[in-house]
Amino acid sequence: MSGRWLIFLGCGFAAFASVAAPASLRRSPAGWTVGRHELLDSSRRAMAASAACFTIAAGLLWYALFTRDFSLAYVAETTSRATQPWYTLSAFWSGMDGSLLLWCWIAATFSAVFAARPSARSWLPWALPVLGVTVVFFGLVTAIGENPFRQLDATLADGRGLNPLLQSPGMMIHPPLLYAGLVGLTVPFAVAVAALASGRTGGDWLRTVRTWALVPWLALGAGMVIGGAWAYTELGWGGYWGWDPVENAALLPWLALTAFLHSATIQERRGMLKVWNLFLVVLAADLAVFGTFLTRSGLLSSVHTFAESPVGRWFFLFLALQTAAGAVLIIWRLPSLRSDNRLDAPLSKESLFLVNNLLFVAAAFVILWGTVLPLLTEAATGTRLSVGPPFFNRVMSPLGALLMLLAAVGPVVPWRRGSARAVAHRMRLPAAVSAVGGTAAGALSRNALFGLLCALAALAAASGVQELVRGAGRPGAGRSWRNLARNPRRYGGYFVHIGVAVMFVGFAGSLMRAQTEVSVRVGDRFAFAGYDFHYRDLQAHRAPDKDVNLAVLDVHRGGRRVATLRPQLNIHANFDQPQSEIAIRTTPAADLYVILAGTLDDEDRSVFRIHHNPLVMWVWVGTLLSVLGGLFALLARRRRDPYAGRAAQAPVRAAAEPAGAGRWT
Repeated sequence: MSGRWLIFLGCGFAAFASVAAPASLRRSPAGWTVGRHELLDSSRRAMAASAACFTIAAGLLWYALFTRDFSLAYVAETTSRATQPWYTLSAFWSGMDGSLLLWCWIAATFSAVFAARPSARSWLPWALPVLGVTVVFFGLVTAIGENPFRQLDATLADGRGLNPLLQSPGMMIHPPLLYAGLVGLTVPFAVAVAALASGRTGGDWLRTVRTWALVPWLALGAGMVIGGAWAYTELGWGGYWGWDPVENAALLPWLALTAFLHSATIQERRGMLKVWNLFLVVLAADLAVFGTFLTRSGLLSSVHTFAESPVGRWFFLFLALQTAAGAVLIIWRLPSLRSDNRLDAPLSKESLFLVNNLLFVAAAFVILWGTVLPLLTEAATGTRLSVGPPFFNRVMSPLGALLMLLAAVGPVVPWRRGSARAVAHRMRLPAAVSAVGGTAAGALSRNALFGLLCALAALAAASGVQELVRGAGRPGAGRSWRNLARNPRRYGGYFVHIGVAVMFVGFAGSLMRAQTEVSVRVGDRFAFAGYDFHYRDLQAHRAPDKDVNLAVLDVHRGGRRVATLRPQLNIHANFDQPQSEIAIRTTPAADLYVILAGTLDDEDRSVFRIHHNPLVMWVWVGTLLSVLGGLFALLARRRRDPYAGRAAQAPVRAAAEPAGAGRWT
């Protein structure tokens, strides 16, 4: 019970911070300023105390899980004495109750860290109420609606155990990263509300939000790909992204945030898109709460969702209030959000950034529509319309190709006004690499569409590498990669583009997937996708928490054994449904993916589903490159903000600069 009271205490501290921070303001001829610094400092300390309460509560739940305290319902539902210690760690967030406590803990921690930053102090009187109310809401939902410290009437001898699908290294990383991304969006939203409420809608709020937007962007992106790797290795359907509604719910805020990180540069540089940037931050925060609502409302059936719970209605109310607050504030401040400049030419970095943003938002709209359409049709007609991967692939593929083209051309197009001849000159080398790479890929695969997609990816990757090399060796600066750290956001972005281009090649490999299903006896041989298989053995044994059926297949190619694969089909204690352990042979060219789907006892046969998935490895390699680029942008040594003050000075600069000056920066 002490854990539950710690949650209430954490909510109390957050509520005090929500009241004390705005109470520190006083009105002066210059506007609202902090007049009672002791109250503001108290609010900061209160938020730190709130984070401490949730941290201790989380520690108590982990202690109960590791010590197998089966007097707690949550421990009995998610662990057993046979659960491995490392998977006990992930039992914390495997159920509704624990996942909500994780949300509270991360939200309070983000809020406390933000409040402690000196650069955030001027925003706290308006931002802390938003952060505090969010912590209070999720804390009360956890303590009242889904209490993870609820005790049973009698202590059980053993628990049910962790869901077999969650007994995976990926589940130790994927949920915390996604939660960090979704919860982390609360801070940019709070700063946007503070900017609107205080009337400081210039570039200051963007400089504060930049880091706080990049952290959740990185966490969401990495979390989604690790989740895809988990699905690939655990779910046994042969792929890593199936446009599951809950996958989509995580992708939506990431798309909005990606659009914001691009368009924020335009406001910093030219004082444009002020309303749009605020809208994107509010949209990203709303989509994060929307995803939480979907996974906890019981409206969706997915391996990712939790059981139906009344807290879904509470999330919907919170989402409505958050959306209304953001919309009202933006409409109120519209007169002060006029752009300082206009687009000077269609061929300019501003124009390409704008098109880029429209494509990202269009992608988010399509995914949102495809996700909620079945729910809307069921509510209206009683029949749920099915919207599956073919719809999303058909619509998203051309949008992805256009975004890849913009990623290739964008780095070489100047600000304000560009010359088609100059852009073509700068694109000569990337275009040559693209032509050679696309032609080779098309010829080797005998697939023209695959060749075209590889050409686009090569164009974007070569353009990014070219700009990195130019940045590392600017004339007069000496050739050193340290030069890139002088503008980490720009060059980190090029690293990200290169990583996305590599991922794009991996995605394009799905055009050539092949699969088969065979029913064979031990000793039989069969062929598939250029490989020869020998079904050598079927072994059965009992482990502490499951019955294991393990098949042994020798794989040959060209007369030489290249692998021995051991897929499993296991029956876990307390779980009726069999679970497959997939055997995967990974090479740069393709994955050989083997599933033991079942056994036919009456015929002494085993059923195998086998997939040949080209280029999957490059999805993971591209993700690593993108994450490294994001970390470089976040952590590299920073010089004074190169865009500080430029938005306000843009009209003067435009008149004073000689033609062509600084256009390639």
